Amino acid sequence: MIESISTEEKVEKPYALIKLTENESELAFKIDTDAKANILPLKDFNKLARKPALLPTADMLTSYTGEQLKVLGTANLKVQYKNQTPQIHTFHVVCTDRAPILSRQSSERLQLIKFVLSVSKPAPIRPVIQKLLNEFSVVFEGIGTLPGTCKIYLKEGAIPTMQPPKRVPFALQAKFKEELDRLGSLGVIEKDEYQRKMEEVFTELDIGLIVDDIAGIGCSDAEHDAKLRAVLQAARDKGVRFNKEKCVFDTTSITYFGHRLTTSGIALDPEKTQALKNMPAPQNQEELQKLLGMYNYMSRYIPNLATLNKPLRDLSKQQKFEWNTSHKEAKRGIQNAISENLSYFDPEAMR
Repeated sequence: MIESISTEEKVEKPYALIKLTENESELAFKIDTDAKANILPLKDFNKLARKPALLPTADMLTSYTGEQLKVLGTANLKVQYKNQTPQIHTFHVVCTDRAPILSRQSSERLQLIKFVLSVSKPAPIRPVIQKLLNEFSVVFEGIGTLPGTCKIYLKEGAIPTMQPPKRVPFALQAKFKEELDRLGSLGVIEKDEYQRKMEEVFTELDIGLIVDDIAGIGCSDAEHDAKLRAVLQAARDKGVRFNKEKCVFDTTSITYFGHRLTTSGIALDPEKTQALKNMPAPQNQEELQKLLGMYNYMSRYIPNLATLNKPLRDLSKQQKFEWNTSHKEAKRGIQNAISENLSYFDPEAMR
């Protein structure tokens, strides 16, 4: 399945006049670097003086809002930009009233866009941070062992059941057993139970902690350094170990569970935003609940979310799942709101 083709008109994208040499006419194409295929509306295809063969295709294209587009086939067209040598490009002929679209690949070939990759050297860690890391170097060595015991509480009257173990492919059984034995000899796992107790270790510290991802944020170097020392101290005292290669120290921005935390404030993670834009329309209640959950997670960036998502919430309460125009419009409205509110969020406004 080809990834989504953006057809949202509200977010203005640049256009380019491309000559279709089949009839020597120029057509304004929208340059969409998110698109993975070229789109030529049927109305424009029908205007060609010499129409090329329309070839069948199994490609499926979806719009910005997750709606499936009606693809009639593909056509190989000779196109030309300004005085360049004409090139052959493949276009998907689609029933749509939107503008023609040039994909990223074709835009690059026609030299309409140019991607410049740069490699920047990260800022050096301040000497005080390096001194801290050296002082607590033990927390980056070996495998940690958490203190204490684990208790599992069962619901009164619960009836025990026996579930078969997950079958390990025969080709992997020897390596699997070898790894289990290794972890057992190191004291990492026991036969009956294993549970991380990160919250108990860091519960008194003013840091962000989700599972085993820690974010220590300071409004000044001194506050940042104090929190880092406290985390390293607690880790050393409780036997916690960190993978130094996955740690980031003394930086001005991090991505943390769907948010971009910077010195300017809190914003949505662009990757999460793009993933939400490309999410197709739900096909059942389970997928709808997942979509609503993502919207709720981003609610601080979506003004009037309760109003915008009401048709979707109403649908989630229905026994029969029927996705109609009102739901498409609700999804489109929320996505527009997200696109328009990518500025930094002010936590003080929520207090």
